[in-house]
Amino acid sequence: MRRFLLLATAAIFGATPLLAQSVDRVQTARIIDEGMTHSEVMLTAAHLSDTIGPRLTNSPAMRLAEAWTQAKFAGWGLKNVHKDAFDFGRGWYIVSSSVRLVSPRPIQLTAIPIAWTPATMNGGTNGTISAPVIVAPIRRERDFDKWRGKLAGKIALVTLPNGGSEPGDPGFKRYTGEELAKLDRLKGDDMRQGSVILAAFLVNAANADKPLPRSPLPTKPVTTDPFAYSDEEE
Repeated sequence: MRRFLLLATAAIFGATPLLAQSVDRVQTARIIDEGMTHSEVMLTAAHLSDTIGPRLTNSPAMRLAEAWTQAKFAGWGLKNVHKDAFDFGRGWYIVSSSVRLVSPRPIQLTAIPIAWTPATMNGGTNGTISAPVIVAPIRRERDFDKWRGKLAGKIALVTLPNGGSEPGDPGFKRYTGEELAKLDRLKGDDMRQGSVILAAFLVNAANADKPLPRSPLPTKPVTTDPFAYSDEEE
């Protein structure tokens, strides 16, 4: 029975190309070591996200990110590092914003302008804007006709108020002992089902009229190969 299972196992591995024989294991180990012990993914992401920040197209932050990335690529040994320009238009960035409700009572609001909102200083309206607020939902092109001529001199809120985005449920869940036991049973059932499928395949392969197509097996097992086989019965 043991010999039968050994032969059947050889059949299933022989049914696919012996990829292990064509793998450069030294190079593979170097790649794994580079990713596991010398990775700069988190440092790179942190610098782009935290130090440079949002990089809206054609903004100063985008230019800073371009220069920093080019320097990084060159430092990593890449050749012909350059930028490819494309037509876009005006850029936009924000230095600061402040929104305050002044009537019926003062309330400091948390708000940020939509990108490409005109500036109120340094070439804009040169000062603080104070005006009545009107809710004017504009979602489609035809909505402009409804509000045409009614928004002059007002601060328009172009979307309806919603219930906010604060989550109602916690960001994590602690499993109970019963739930963990259920997950353990599911994993065990999956393993048993997989074993049944593999056993059925091995039996069918061993009893097939014709052998499964396979690549020639090596004449001698490679001792350093984790896929090495032995045709000797233990």
